[in-house]
Amino acid sequence: PAPPPGVELLPLNVERDGVEIHALDEVCFAANPDYRPETFAAFSEEHLQAHDLAAALSYVAVQRQRILGFLIAKRWRDEGVGYIDLLAVHPDARRQGLGASLLRGAFVAFATEGLREAQLGVASDNPRALRLYKRQGMTVRFQLDAFERDAS
Repeated sequence: PAPPPGVELLPLNVERDGVEIHALDEVCFAANPDYRPETFAAFSEEHLQAHDLAAALSYVAVQRQRILGFLIAKRWRDEGVGYIDLLAVHPDARRQGLGASLLRGAFVAFATEGLREAQLGVASDNPRALRLYKRQGMTVRFQLDAFERDAS
């Protein structure tokens, strides 16, 4: 699907977009039970400076010079996989097709690069995301629940 009216999908520019997508990531995931705040430096090291980051396959959704959503992709060339590291849409911009547009843009980019498969990981207690991925033709490969607690 095309992005909502007035929204443009642009390739990720780490220098230009990094700080804003970190802030958006914090807004989007703060309500999750497993959420832990992350400094920009830690976020950048894990996602924006990753050795397998595929900035050309990653997108930001922009409206009036404001990022409403983003998709960070990694390329695992040896496996023929485009991996969706992060997908986030601002809570005020959800349910407008933006997540689907970001995913479809990544799928097209992956195929254009000769990648055979798109993969991602998602928390099993995120029904909204699970529905989105299934609607976009993705299927569950395996499910994993991890348990932890403080040792004290």
